[in-house]
Amino acid sequence: VPMRQILALLEPDSAYCARFSKYASSRTECPFTIYTFQDAGALQRFAHQHPIDLLLSDPTSLQDETLQSLPVGTRIELSEEPVNTGAAASGPAATEPRRIYKYQSGERILHELVSTYQFEKRNDPARPRSGLARLYLIYSPIGRSGKTIFAESLAKELMKEVRTLYVSLEEMPAWTDAAIKNSTASLSDVLFLYKQEHLLTEPLQSMISHSDGLDFIPPVRSPEDLATLQEAELPQFIEKLRAQIPYDVLVLDTDSMVSRIEGILPQADWIFMPVTDEPAHHRKLVALEHYLSASPQRAALDRIIKLVIPKPHGDASDADVNARLSEFTSAVIRNYIYDAAPQY
Repeated sequence: VPMRQILALLEPDSAYCARFSKYASSRTECPFTIYTFQDAGALQRFAHQHPIDLLLSDPTSLQDETLQSLPVGTRIELSEEPVNTGAAASGPAATEPRRIYKYQSGERILHELVSTYQFEKRNDPARPRSGLARLYLIYSPIGRSGKTIFAESLAKELMKEVRTLYVSLEEMPAWTDAAIKNSTASLSDVLFLYKQEHLLTEPLQSMISHSDGLDFIPPVRSPEDLATLQEAELPQFIEKLRAQIPYDVLVLDTDSMVSRIEGILPQADWIFMPVTDEPAHHRKLVALEHYLSASPQRAALDRIIKLVIPKPHGDASDADVNARLSEFTSAVIRNYIYDAAPQY
């Protein structure tokens, strides 16, 4: 279960609080942990011990000077009157309060909360650049889970907003694109540069290929090339790669060997893990979680997001399959990657 953002609801009506909390907590797409409060005092005590990412409250409470001084990321007004439906999706004007209509469906409220919160995070000019590309790791111990198609889809969807590079660490990637086969450079050459301590931005740029909305470094030519890196070296290589690529995001597709990527886990902003509903696969996931919980990388469990990737149905056309996958991936980005378009 990933570490979620904290949403605090300040509302005197306990029945409303209970209904909202029950609905939001039951939705797997909800990225918030919900806490409800009927009085400002309880909220203040909570806020001094827990960072509140989003505060949802009536307009009177939001104007309270004591509550305004609390360390809260984003404040949203729970309005008694209907609100312009386009406001949450596009973001309010600088002089207008962020508002959501109180008496609408739980589904609509949740959607507007996520959209508004996403807008705020994406347009926060105070966010510093770390100097490293963000890392979204795609890993699963389960075969035929849709891991690679999701990894490619994630890179393509993110590319619409920010500079995104896709890299595969699989030994035997199932890629057949002609652009990949005809590339003059690959991850094998990148690894060689790293070994020679010449992994710099300029030569890296010439090794990046472009095809079908995807920027990528073609995979290794041979499994032996990956083996030139010892397990302890791989995290150092990935950190160096993140520092030198002229991109904001690195989407890293991996194989199923946890021992290979274990050292990379602390670097990942999110670890997306495609899974299935099969009992045998469930046992494998339990074993993985048990292993990580006892390892030095146990904190990574908080950044793992399990996903069931949509599969083709019947005689669905390629266009329908791609559209469904694109819609699914966009929802994942909305719900988890709030700052997908950082403003540096």
